[in-house]
Amino acid sequence: MNDRRGTVTTLNALLDLRAEQNADRLGYAFLDESLSEEQSISYGELQRRALNIAAKLRQTADNDDRVILLTPSGVEFVIAFFGILYAKCIAVPLAPILKGKSLANYFAVLRNADAKIVLASKRLHRFPSSREP
Repeated sequence: MNDRRGTVTTLNALLDLRAEQNADRLGYAFLDESLSEEQSISYGELQRRALNIAAKLRQTADNDDRVILLTPSGVEFVIAFFGILYAKCIAVPLAPILKGKSLANYFAVLRNADAKIVLASKRLHRFPSSREP
């Protein structure tokens, strides 16, 4: 969204502007421990993929619905985060569940967030078998 002066006022409006002006330019890069580029995405590709997620979310979500975002840091997270914003929903990012960690905090966030939808990475194949405390 832009204000009357043409100033960009939201993250997705900034992405729209960058994708319009520099679609093929590097939008985000994630580095490995040696500071080598591990993953990257252009502004245009990021916008296209985020809008695709937004379209899917809009099939079941309403404005301001909370969406749990359960994906590791990286390109997938950025795409999903912008998709949630484009869908006019509220992102509730959670770090992926680590083996051997207590699930009490996850359950507390899930209860408090009152989310309708969970977006999870394809790389997260199974939820822990532990039950809520």
